[in-house]
Amino acid sequence: MSATMLSSYWDWIIPSVIVVVLIIIGIILFLYLTINPNFEIQHVPAEHSPLLLANAIPASDRNTLTSAADGDTRVVAPDRNTLTSAADENTRVVAPGRNTLTATPIDTIVNDGSILVNHAKNVWSIISKNAATADVHTIHGNVLPANITSPLELQCWSSSPVSRSSTLTICSRLGIRILRFEFDLEFLYGGSLNGRGAYLDGITVTPSCTIVAWCYVFNANVEITSVRNVGTSDNPIAAAHVELKYQLKALSRVEGTVSFDVKGDGRVDMLHMK
Repeated sequence: MSATMLSSYWDWIIPSVIVVVLIIIGIILFLYLTINPNFEIQHVPAEHSPLLLANAIPASDRNTLTSAADGDTRVVAPDRNTLTSAADENTRVVAPGRNTLTATPIDTIVNDGSILVNHAKNVWSIISKNAATADVHTIHGNVLPANITSPLELQCWSSSPVSRSSTLTICSRLGIRILRFEFDLEFLYGGSLNGRGAYLDGITVTPSCTIVAWCYVFNANVEITSVRNVGTSDNPIAAAHVELKYQLKALSRVEGTVSFDVKGDGRVDMLHMK
């Protein structure tokens, strides 16, 4: 091979290698800049209201209990330990420096509508690998009295579910939108037991629109992390803390949570977005 041919060969191959290397570097930089952790969340504003404390007890009455056999019988023991039988409120055992205890009949506990549980699902998936799951419209959570087995045992449910729409948007560092996720928080409220209380059913998050850029994987789960009573023992108001947890993956990963607080009287608060 002559020196002239060898020289022309290197004049061709070296620029080609440089171009290929630059293209590879450009692709890597583009993919690296794809996910921007400073994402944007847009949501429809909901009416905000202060949270109530469930069964709040004044500091002065922290050692005061009521006999379950007689709602008007009160035992005050600020500085001593008092054990009172619900069957015989005159029987008292006193020891200094302790707390106050009350024995409650079993039938009172069974009929107590202020003891709340979630009879349905606690955690479920709504988006798996960019697509809505098959049972997204059938799985839900609820907050009902512990002594019932079905929401059909309650009355006065709201005629239609409460629905709150939100939009989650994630953009890359280049400003390119790589995810638009529209979803609706829905639930039924106002169910009562024997004319008392306001309970929750059909708590769910349903996707209405999911747009994901090519080469990204999006997953989302719903979790009811806690249920509680924000009313009184005589008139319970159910409440549930609902979290939408999502994950967007490519070369890097974005994870976040949107939290809601829903109540049996129809109130909704968006508590947290990250």
